[in-house]
Amino acid sequence: MNLTNEKLEQLLELVSKTCNDATIDCDECLKYVAQYAEEHLQGMTPCEQLQAVKVHLEHCICCQHEFEIFMIAFEAIMKEDGDC
Repeated sequence: MNLTNEKLEQLLELVSKTCNDATIDCDECLKYVAQYAEEHLQGMTPCEQLQAVKVHLEHCICCQHEFEIFMIAFEAIMKEDGDC
């Protein structure tokens, strides 16, 4: 397998974005992503557990998509509640 300079640079960029401090895996993130989204919309500062979710979301596109889905759903619910 030949690594081009471009592929090597991409690999190094991905490695540099990894974080070993307070990281959680996707399963753990998804347990708390709804709570994180709700508190994020309320402007709350995340607790330690939710801070780990925030860090995970910065590096995981799959969990970012889940977070975005919750944000859309919560925003729609908030809009409906405001219309009543």
